[in-house]
Amino acid sequence: MSVRKSFAGLLLLYFLPITNLFGQSIPQMEYFFNADPGIGNGNPLTITPADSVSINQAINVTGLSAGVHKVGIRARNNNGVWGHAEFRNLFILSVGYNATDSMPGTAEYFYNTDPGVGNATRVMFSPANSVNVNIPLDITALGIGSHSVGVRFRNQHGEWGHTEFRKLFIQNSIADTLNREIIGGEYYFGDTIPPSGGGYSFSVANAGDSITVLIADTLNNLTPGQHKIHIRFKNARDEWSHQESRMLTICSIYGPQSDFTYRIEGNKAFFTNESVFDDTRTWKFGDNLSDTVRHPIKTYLSAGPKMVELITQNVCGNDTLATPLEIRGLQNINPGRAGNAGISTLT
Repeated sequence: MSVRKSFAGLLLLYFLPITNLFGQSIPQMEYFFNADPGIGNGNPLTITPADSVSINQAINVTGLSAGVHKVGIRARNNNGVWGHAEFRNLFILSVGYNATDSMPGTAEYFYNTDPGVGNATRVMFSPANSVNVNIPLDITALGIGSHSVGVRFRNQHGEWGHTEFRKLFIQNSIADTLNREIIGGEYYFGDTIPPSGGGYSFSVANAGDSITVLIADTLNNLTPGQHKIHIRFKNARDEWSHQESRMLTICSIYGPQSDFTYRIEGNKAFFTNESVFDDTRTWKFGDNLSDTVRHPIKTYLSAGPKMVELITQNVCGNDTLATPLEIRGLQNINPGRAGNAGISTLT
């Protein structure tokens, strides 16, 4: 995403559609640049409340300097629950930029910590609008374990592009395959990555290529809300793996448990919601129609098998229960007249 500063400080913002999977309306969205100001404190976006929202509008970038920036966007449902922020990079270009400018043949790379634009290890190549460069990386100073490498390019105006990152792993030069089983690991929370061995450590009772880890005690000490957890593993050579990261939510209440009963009379189904801990719910009746009332009465227009789903939700999560039912259509006939003996014929 690029923009010239001469564009009167406006940027056309486009994101993939934001969709609420649980039938809740999205009444509010906001965006921010670079540092997160906190939930509810971003710049408001003008939207029409709906289950799915697409954004295509101009936002003000007057205060942004030339160079790389990050824009974040998030949405709130009508229960007041905010989703995770989605991020995109954008580049503010100086006045006079020409999209056909070629690169002057300069790139740079660095490991782990960004030293700042123009301060990394330089690489020279033949300039062109599009390049395919094989960069010989000097890894002599890197220790055994996981590292990240960042690479960026510069055009002839001295403007640097976004930094692209890749993971690499430095391992022991020993050629044998012994001692590679997982013997332990560690985990940690937040956006700050500690050095290998600096997290909450755990051991493995039975070393192996694949293990199952149960983490409980430390999670009990987390405050309610959203957290990011990272985990990495170590083999018998003291070599660490790349980290794996996931988002988790710590709740002060239980998540919902969907449950319902029903009875059928003709082409009508009477549903009784017996769920617990549910703040909101969405019924799907198996005919492409839905409802959000607690105890719906559904009139079906056609007979046959139906798969009914009840999706319940609260701030801690959601739960879905699917149950089949059968609408039989014609169930009985009450003739207006018939004989009092012998065979009666209904016409």
